[in-house]
Amino acid sequence: MQIDWAYLRKGWNSCKNAQEFLDKNQIKIKKIVDARKQKFDNDLAWELINKAKKITTARGKKVKNWDIKKDEKEIILKHSIGPSGNLRAPTLKIKDSLFIGFNADLYESFIN
Repeated sequence: MQIDWAYLRKGWNSCKNAQEFLDKNQIKIKKIVDARKQKFDNDLAWELINKAKKITTARGKKVKNWDIKKDEKEIILKHSIGPSGNLRAPTLKIKDSLFIGFNADLYESFIN
């Protein structure tokens, strides 16, 4: 398995946890975008989200799957944008799926 794209912030706990999980499972990332240097505000984040067929957000133990056609844009963005006003890190793109946030069980589900 390979991750097409990852949005990570060095020094951020959830990003460290995500990277450790990926390293432990020998999962490679094609392209890493540094969240400290590249900002994804609401518009850019929505552009990325809108291209995905499957969107999943995770905050702690809460994991939510979204339907881009049925769920409201504002609610999806509320769960996808962090307190800085930018896309939450880590965000992973695998094929046509987008995983926003870190949850070990969620990550386990997409490697199996």
